[in-house]
Amino acid sequence: MKKLFLILLLFGFSAVGEEFSRTGLEGIAKDGLKISVNGETFVPTFDVKAIRNQVELKLRPAGIRVNNRAGNFIYVTAQPVLTNKRTDNFGDRILAYALRVKAYRRDVTFEANNKQYRCDASVWRTGSITPADDLRDSINEHMDEFLLAYLKANPKKKED
Repeated sequence: MKKLFLILLLFGFSAVGEEFSRTGLEGIAKDGLKISVNGETFVPTFDVKAIRNQVELKLRPAGIRVNNRAGNFIYVTAQPVLTNKRTDNFGDRILAYALRVKAYRRDVTFEANNKQYRCDASVWRTGSITPADDLRDSINEHMDEFLLAYLKANPKKKED
């Protein structure tokens, strides 16, 4: 009985100091975030520079600094969904985009088969299929989702 009590006591104290993250977003933008926008450059409706500016305009009011040397990223990726000349009368035109927004780059260490492994991981992501005309609005909606999750994980300290 004493051994059981000591074991429970030992594990109880070791677990008190550990905090677990539900999102992984805690402190991710401590040094700022690098913005990475990936899309098809041959698509005339996809303006990488304008989308990068749009994302930056969302980050700044939330207190997230844009830093091109930061180790953590906010990725915006848009893959066009094209029609096919052979199967419809529209020709090759963009119907929609497969849109993904993710916060990336946490070092993860795990053990398997008595070996330790280390890799990078994204800690938050969302996505949708959005009509080509609504791409910019969808990016704003996904950035709002990210910022809500980020601000919830990183509440501002109240000044006395």
